[in-house]
Amino acid sequence: MRATAEHFTWRHHLLAVAIFAAIITFVFHRAIFLGEVLAPVDLLTKELPWREVLPQNVEIKNFTMADVLTVFYPWKYFVHNELRAGRFPLWCMQVGCGYPLAGEGVIKLFGLTTLSLWLAPPRVASILTFSAQLFIAMTGMYALLRSLRLRWGPAVFGALVYGMNSSMFQNLEYEHVTGGLMLLPWVCWALRRAVDDEGEYHWRFTGLSGLFFGLAIINGSIQSAAIVWVSAAGFAVAASWRHQRRRFWTRALGTIVLMTILGFAV
Repeated sequence: MRATAEHFTWRHHLLAVAIFAAIITFVFHRAIFLGEVLAPVDLLTKELPWREVLPQNVEIKNFTMADVLTVFYPWKYFVHNELRAGRFPLWCMQVGCGYPLAGEGVIKLFGLTTLSLWLAPPRVASILTFSAQLFIAMTGMYALLRSLRLRWGPAVFGALVYGMNSSMFQNLEYEHVTGGLMLLPWVCWALRRAVDDEGEYHWRFTGLSGLFFGLAIINGSIQSAAIVWVSAAGFAVAASWRHQRRRFWTRALGTIVLMTILGFAV
């Protein structure tokens, strides 16, 4: 018997969320339960000053992830230590004549990364940040696919594919990239709900699309925010194009403009 829309209750949504959480826990289980660090620490054997005291016969698995150790983790430690000292690190006096952290896109000072560093040391904060990014991406894609009237199974599968795809999962350390992409499904979901096919215009979903786009800018970078904007705008136009009626195109374009303004305001 085919399930109707009424049969998809909060229990189905909770089950989907539980599946996402279980998959993420399984992926990061060695870091969560065994204390491993989510960073290519084998690279330290080739870098000063650590190479003087570490074994030299270590095989480097990936030479392309040097930024994680030379840029991302050092800044995580600095931000975490400043927060523990009761200071919000808008500026770093330990680099040259001073360095403006508030304007550094890689650090994501006002985003999810700093929130995690406020709660936990860098090793645990990395787990929290990476897990949260995947979870937000998966739940957003699930909500988007359900709004497109996909059945529960395909919606869950599509959400898992989006969260675990190579561009998202393999670049988790580059939080200025994935921090924007994780919110793309939520932006599209809000746009889809704002430009309702059958009902009146929903202003609250337009506001949500602007909020999600603003969060994509805060948690991402100019490049990732541009990718989110182009993808979301293209989705809104494509969703309205099939109606072949001018009022839907006008509504979609107006929503995109409002989303952009609200996003930059955020």
